[in-house]
Amino acid sequence: MSVHDYHEALPGFSEAQIWHDGCAECETRGKDLSRGIGSMDRGRFALAWRRAADWNTSTSVRDVSQAERPLLEALWSIQLKLESVCGLPIGELPR
Repeated sequence: MSVHDYHEALPGFSEAQIWHDGCAECETRGKDLSRGIGSMDRGRFALAWRRAADWNTSTSVRDVSQAERPLLEALWSIQLKLESVCGLPIGELPR
């Protein structure tokens, strides 16, 4: 079982972040995307998918952590590919 640090006490904490800088478990997940994505439940994955889209299409997302950056970049790349190949709108999960 993984143990997270107390996120709210971490410098630069934002509730919107998927993984938080300064939390050893979050930083490990950011370095090993297979493990990190595999650990996410459906709701958390949907939040990450949407956050990746918002980060790349809006100027309102300014609180991206270094721990979550690789995740958001990977999810954004997949969204671009699904849009061009399948016509799936950016930010929408495939069904």
